[in-house]
Amino acid sequence: MTLLRNILFVLLLSISFAAFAQQKEAEHANDLYLKGDYEKCLKKAAKAAEVYPNQYIFPLYAAVSHWQYYKLDKQTSNLLLALQQLELAVDIYGKKFSKFSAEQKQIHTAALKIGPTLLKEGKKEDAKALYGYLATIYKDTTEEYTWLYPGSTSNVTVAKVGTLTNEAPATTFTTQNSVVDQILAVGRSFLGLPYRAAGIDPSTGFDCSGFVSYLFKQFNIILPRSSAELAKVGTTVPLAQTKPGDLLFYGYKKNGAVRTSHVALVYSHKNGNLAFIHSSSRGVVIDDPSSSSWDYWEQRFLFAKRVL
Repeated sequence: MTLLRNILFVLLLSISFAAFAQQKEAEHANDLYLKGDYEKCLKKAAKAAEVYPNQYIFPLYAAVSHWQYYKLDKQTSNLLLALQQLELAVDIYGKKFSKFSAEQKQIHTAALKIGPTLLKEGKKEDAKALYGYLATIYKDTTEEYTWLYPGSTSNVTVAKVGTLTNEAPATTFTTQNSVVDQILAVGRSFLGLPYRAAGIDPSTGFDCSGFVSYLFKQFNIILPRSSAELAKVGTTVPLAQTKPGDLLFYGYKKNGAVRTSHVALVYSHKNGNLAFIHSSSRGVVIDDPSSSSWDYWEQRFLFAKRVL
């Protein structure tokens, strides 16, 4: 019994020492970052990551250090390295972390901005890496991702091909001047408004859930802010039975788990033809089966909810 207690004591002592050493390494990396010595911070983070491969904090320090270099030289390689390390940190931690939240948002915004330029310049491999990171880190539903990763598939039943366009198609609603009609009318007024990460204000732009929650709020209907929280409200309805005003959720299925990353609002659904309005990487648009991005959304549809 005494031997067992001694073994446990030594084990606990070893664990405590390892945790203390890890904390000191993290503090050292933090000091270097705050001093602006990004080169040494990168070296410290890389070395510590080898010793503590299951700790997200070290690739996170590497990510923000690469980000600081990108702000100075605008080299795509530094932005991609920042995204690469950030992806590693996310994979290790398994959920969203708050540290360096401002830098994470800045990296996200910069990646969204530079992506189309990379494609225009024919830098397909860089663009493919960038949009891959956007999908895995930020769960950002960009049409470019499905163009660059055409092999992705999903068993989803979708509406028949219609004739609507992205230019505010005409549609017939069931109840004239209903709340739904008014919500969609307000939504139409924002067509073309640029996408903005975490955006909730029409003066600057919306993200997907910011757009939906804003529209409903104008009519004193308070909905959760994030797509993941929005997915928990309302009543689930089959896609074939959705009607204007219903919410459509998109995301990923992995190992039996469902991760919601995007929400859209049914704009019209008549005679099997479905169209929805949302804020995507192209800004506020109306998409239907004639849209170039339809396959992207088709492959990522999860479920529909009714809140009105």
